[in-house]
Amino acid sequence: MKQRFFLFFRQTSELTKLFIFVGILLFGMLFGSLLGIVVSMLCYGTETPALMQDMSSQSGLNILRIIQICGQLGIFIFPAFLYSFFVNENPIRELGFRKERNVTLLLSGVLLMFIALPTTSLLAEWNENIKLPDAWASFEQWMREKETQATALTDRFMSEKSTGALCFNLIMIGLLPALGEELIFRSVLQPLLSKIFKNAHLGIIVTAFLFSAIHIQFYGFLPRFVFGLFLGYFYYWSRSIWVPITMHFFNNSAAVVVYWLHNNGYIQTEMENFGATSNIFLLIASVFATALLLYIGWKKQVKIAVIYEKPL
Repeated sequence: MKQRFFLFFRQTSELTKLFIFVGILLFGMLFGSLLGIVVSMLCYGTETPALMQDMSSQSGLNILRIIQICGQLGIFIFPAFLYSFFVNENPIRELGFRKERNVTLLLSGVLLMFIALPTTSLLAEWNENIKLPDAWASFEQWMREKETQATALTDRFMSEKSTGALCFNLIMIGLLPALGEELIFRSVLQPLLSKIFKNAHLGIIVTAFLFSAIHIQFYGFLPRFVFGLFLGYFYYWSRSIWVPITMHFFNNSAAVVVYWLHNNGYIQTEMENFGATSNIFLLIASVFATALLLYIGWKKQVKIAVIYEKPL
């Protein structure tokens, strides 16, 4: 009976698997939300709803942290493992946790996160200056409100100046999103869409689009979309989820560290300006260096293609 149960999930079509995955995601979203509320209530009792509205207080900040962490566990990490457990005979390996290592791809991917900063910063500037037609004014206002809310929440998380807060943010903002989002988007969704479209590149592009869109921050959509493409291709080339997780972690953690250094007066550069430049030669150098690192990734993919005969 148990074998038949799992056989149903493993032999069904890729489109059906996608619907199963979406169902598990919705369940994980509900589970994460409830878990955050329950843990907060256990810590702060009936005052939890009122404290949640007061981001300026330490208790309010702690509740937001609890909800953020539980959300990461429920929405991203738990659904990825549960889905893979149902549909794969070797769930851990199929999520991309492989023993094989490729140091060149890993280092190239991490370096790319910083080399591409001038280019992605320019994209962010273009993105911020996009003006929608007057007919879409209400939609544009909604997007700006969402952007403001996200910025306010991030600033509150980053406002703590202690070393302990830095370490906590490296876990909450650096590690957990890198692990959870890469499992959902690169380990599960990207291979699924690649098989549905019968085209790995289209799967990578659509996944990167969804990865950017789910953050509900329109004025950072373009750089985050490009970021998603980088992560997608390095996973496709390496076949190891450790590569995009590490890239994602260094990208997020760099932001956390820059925030902390600026808030403590160690540097003058604000996070919004980190990596940005108006020097045309640096921009050109960034574009060419980014292209070179992508070329290196592609070349390494060719060399290890024999190891992974099964396409993503």
